[in-house]
Amino acid sequence: MKDFKSSPYFFTALVYSIFGLMAAIEALAISWGWLAGINSISWTRIHFITLGIVSQAIFGYVPKHLHPNSETDWNIWILLNAGIVTFFFGRGIVNAPIMIVGGMLVFIATLLFVIQLVSLRDGEYQTGKFYITATIFLLFGIVLGTSIWAGWNSVLGIHNALEAHIHANNWGFLSLVFAALLLDLYPTFTGKQIHWPNSIGLIYMTLTIGGVGLVMGPWIGNIPITVAGMISFIIGGVTLLLDITLPLRGERKEIGVLHLLAAYVWIFVPLFFAPFVIFEFQGFEWVEPSAPQALIYGWVLQFAIAIIPYFISGKLGGTKQTLVLTNAGAVFLWISIFAGEFRLYFHGAAYLLWTIAILLWIRSIIRQVEI
Repeated sequence: MKDFKSSPYFFTALVYSIFGLMAAIEALAISWGWLAGINSISWTRIHFITLGIVSQAIFGYVPKHLHPNSETDWNIWILLNAGIVTFFFGRGIVNAPIMIVGGMLVFIATLLFVIQLVSLRDGEYQTGKFYITATIFLLFGIVLGTSIWAGWNSVLGIHNALEAHIHANNWGFLSLVFAALLLDLYPTFTGKQIHWPNSIGLIYMTLTIGGVGLVMGPWIGNIPITVAGMISFIIGGVTLLLDITLPLRGERKEIGVLHLLAAYVWIFVPLFFAPFVIFEFQGFEWVEPSAPQALIYGWVLQFAIAIIPYFISGKLGGTKQTLVLTNAGAVFLWISIFAGEFRLYFHGAAYLLWTIAILLWIRSIIRQVEI
């Protein structure tokens, strides 16, 4: 999209990418004993990717995608980034009131973004409802994340705020937005239609129901609801994957497409291990605290490596090097979960690979902008 690289969201996404690079280096240094641990940095590291890089791209791209003549709403941009910076600062010094203020600012910006999307939806895209519903999930994710520090859990009846927060952001917000982008842009970067054009409604319904179940299950402490949400999400995710892979059978796929397909491997791996965590099988203790890192860097970062350059130049991003590095990093992270005394070596190796991948990606983005 020709206007995205002149958008303020592109600038902030690039800034957060640089901070994400620094955070990955920090993770490597801590894992290999070169640096002492820093308060709350592991979750801040993840938020550099989600709230930082990806949310900036989505807030900047989607309104223009739905309505090319729409203008940047500077109020949303200012509130969103003031909230993110405030939240990151509060997280760094572990100050709950500051984090709550940051969360409230991000919530207001997101609410304004929902209103903006509703006003721009004109029926041209079947996926307009994906973007709107996704952003509503983000609102719940913000409330759940803020409640961890604000003490709202008992008032709102939240059983497991952290798990519900992660699910709202990943299985709700990001999964619906990514599905919509794949469905909308697939014909432009492959020259083909999805395999089942009439499946869009099914994908929306199953991903949405899945997201609701995966949020409400930990919210009210009900495992059957969580499992039902997981099953619904798998149905929608598998349908989406078949829709985009079957038309490409037997063809040589460009690197960007391979990035997008490989990214979805890492969204299903945590779902495979989820029953072992839910029912507390011995030997799976490290899955829950470590899986979000593999999910964000294997799925979200890899999706961003491919799709954000498309917003700038109309071509998917990624190289053979970034493809190998991001996926090898995810493999190493999962190995680290079960590696016992060698866990930190594999954990550090994963972040070494992701550091190089992010560095290569930032370099390619800067080159695209210069062109």
